[in-house]
Amino acid sequence: MNRVELLRDLCAIPALSGFEEPMIRRMRAAMSQFTADVQVDRLGNVIAVLPASRPDAPTALIMAHVDELGFVVRKIEDDGFVRVHRLGGVPERAMAGQPVIIHTDTGEGIPAMIGLKAHHVTPAQDKYQVTPVERVYLDAGFHSGAQALAAGVRVGSPVTYAPYFNHRDDVVMSKTLDNRLGCVVLLELLEQLAGAQLNVRLACAATVQEEFTGRGGEAVAFLLNPAFAIAVDVAIASDTPDLQDLAEIGLRKGPVVNTYTFHPRGPLIGTLPNPTLRDRLFATARARQLPYQLGTFFGGLTDVSYTQYVGLGVPSVEIGIPTRYTHAPIEVASLEDVESTVALLTAFLREIPSDFSLARG
Repeated sequence: MNRVELLRDLCAIPALSGFEEPMIRRMRAAMSQFTADVQVDRLGNVIAVLPASRPDAPTALIMAHVDELGFVVRKIEDDGFVRVHRLGGVPERAMAGQPVIIHTDTGEGIPAMIGLKAHHVTPAQDKYQVTPVERVYLDAGFHSGAQALAAGVRVGSPVTYAPYFNHRDDVVMSKTLDNRLGCVVLLELLEQLAGAQLNVRLACAATVQEEFTGRGGEAVAFLLNPAFAIAVDVAIASDTPDLQDLAEIGLRKGPVVNTYTFHPRGPLIGTLPNPTLRDRLFATARARQLPYQLGTFFGGLTDVSYTQYVGLGVPSVEIGIPTRYTHAPIEVASLEDVESTVALLTAFLREIPSDFSLARG
């Protein structure tokens, strides 16, 4: 597959947090093209390893999550409408009228839509109000709750955004670019570096449950005890009219290296990148004349937010592919930035010296 076909294929695969089996199978099969050392841990993380040029080499961990956000069924009404909880950071203002898929235990996808009060009878005071998820319902065309149950809908059934994919030149528009873009990067890294003489043992991990608690990748770090870790995820592009005052991150300007990340709600966690690791990425980009951007991320987290605290600590940094409309049913990104991300990480990993030290102080 070329990059567009691969991304289209991955974005169409449903993988709500906790229900990642289709993506686990897909990534395991794809990774196995490049190495025989592929395993799936107890949580579902898929880990592919390329050997180093010497047996005592440290491990470099590159992570990208396979899961997506969505909903879970919490109640089936007698009249056949379906109530849901959010799973992950679904923006409530983007829910109304959206097409979704309810997934059954047999793998069947049942098309549905998020109900929206008819415009002609919406009172003026409600026209600019967002319906909270507690009042949201799904309409799959069922006549009764019994019919919904017979079709395979149950309490706990996963619900995802309906597939959509389009592209024009280098720009792609799709559901779940967060983080199938990162999954493409993992696969291209393995393809580029398979058989290379590396001074690190390279572990590429397709992680689970990032959109749920952000802690799915912790098991990978416990297993591998890496010398350092890099999370490949999306970065909020601010080149749209509504975000131009936020930052200067844009499409086609290269990957974003985060210099500061903090999530103030709930977990109170973030990432302050290891300075040596961060600066080495900058130096690699400059030496290879590769584009890159500096970013901060206030209000979010990535896989390394938690894996950095495993064991004696894991020096970490985050790389984001600029993406518009993150967590919306359709996101927008540029394949040029995917190519630049792969080029930067490939060069960085090829050129790590055998005596590379990340010691502080």
